[in-house]
Amino acid sequence: MIRQDPAPDGSGAIRRATSPYIDVLSARLAKLCAAVGLSDTTAKVADSVFRDLVVPWSRLEAFAHGPASPWVSEISDDNTPVEFSATISPAGSEVRVLFEPQSESQSLAGHRHSALKMHEELMLHYGADLGRFRLVQDLFTPPDTQGPFALWSAVVFAEGKAPSFKAYFNPQARGVGNAVALVEEGLRSLGLTRAWRHLAATLARRGPHRDELKYFALDLSASEQARVKVYVRHHEATPEDLEVAAAAAPGSTYGEAQEFARAMGGGARRFKERATFTCAAFVGGQDDRPSATTQYVPVCAYALDDLEVEQRVSSYLRTHGMDDAPYRRVLAAFANRPLDAGVGMQSWVAFRRYKGVPRLTVYLGTETRCVFPPGVVPAGTRDHMSFESPAEVLSCVARYGLSEHPLVRGLSRLSKRRAALWLLVSNAFELLSNTTEVSVARLKTWLHDNQPLEHSLPADYHDFRHLFAEALQGYEFSPDRLEATAARCAATSAAKALA
Repeated sequence: MIRQDPAPDGSGAIRRATSPYIDVLSARLAKLCAAVGLSDTTAKVADSVFRDLVVPWSRLEAFAHGPASPWVSEISDDNTPVEFSATISPAGSEVRVLFEPQSESQSLAGHRHSALKMHEELMLHYGADLGRFRLVQDLFTPPDTQGPFALWSAVVFAEGKAPSFKAYFNPQARGVGNAVALVEEGLRSLGLTRAWRHLAATLARRGPHRDELKYFALDLSASEQARVKVYVRHHEATPEDLEVAAAAAPGSTYGEAQEFARAMGGGARRFKERATFTCAAFVGGQDDRPSATTQYVPVCAYALDDLEVEQRVSSYLRTHGMDDAPYRRVLAAFANRPLDAGVGMQSWVAFRRYKGVPRLTVYLGTETRCVFPPGVVPAGTRDHMSFESPAEVLSCVARYGLSEHPLVRGLSRLSKRRAALWLLVSNAFELLSNTTEVSVARLKTWLHDNQPLEHSLPADYHDFRHLFAEALQGYEFSPDRLEATAARCAATSAAKALA
């Protein structure tokens, strides 16, 4: 049975809850805190805060003896709605707990309600700052939220600091095809008006299906160093692709991202079995480029077992002049089985270098629902890039409507430029129709839906109706065939980006 530990009278604190399941998780948290060197005082604070935060869903009978909930949470590979991680760095180590607040209904709508309520409690009881949270709350958590989750929460424990909190929004809350629009709008709402163009050229350069916008996160702090973070999942990426993504941050060291990816991926040339991630973090008023990028490799999908993962990580740390003893202490404290008896306890390994200081984070699954046997690929994503028929391909393309393209949205904000927008789409449609086999379905649909714009073009715009095609035609008869080919490639590449 779940029992309630009453808070002191008049304290205003959330009443604590315990159960065999919660007790097990709390014990593993305590071991992690000790392994990274947090004091007994900090560990006691971590235990108290953790138990407070799980009150909204620990009362559920499904969690009295274990996570038997029918809800499939993406928090961890075995769908347990709790994940631990430990960060090891010369700048100081920390422990994080990520969780998905649960509800009695075990539904997306119910979890959304529970998560929003929890964030209000974080403000009331722990002083979490919801100023920026409220600027984007309605954008990312509509009543009819779609996707695998509504809102996640995280708490971080570090020596000498009060617990800090984070919120993770779902960019696909209004549909997969609207993720780009939501992230761009979210960044603009937080004053990062020029941020998207840098993400589009680096983290998200391969398009919204291969470079999938997965999380939009906030530090719930009023500090000038509070971050806005965008997480992109890279399907079937190469180490070189991850290097380009890492370059979004001006302080990145060339070659470091792909070297880390190869080391954690066991030499993988392309990450097909399970997709990698890159996170871009924006700080304060630096609204042009991310202050830092972090690379995430799902090491469990590219190793036989957790023992092989340990060997890889330890080798990487030693090779790069970092002490691997703290990492090995974390594993020894957290593991409740032999490392070669399964795979997935270490699901991800992440690396970031900020202002010259390295940080390595290992993400730890609780394995409370299952232990994946050696050689299995936990939570693989290979099917994301697999299509059974041409109809599936067309269906996939149709998810990403032209009206939500950042360029189109930007021009649409300026009512006086609607005619210019029509000319842009019309010119791209004409050019692609005559020069490539690229699908122009989105352009054609948009033109059809916006026919009134064509009829209302100002007289002085008519000279530009065939601007792209006429400009390209001027090169077609150039005596320099290299120039003609280059012009054709440049023109079609620009138009394909819109299509």
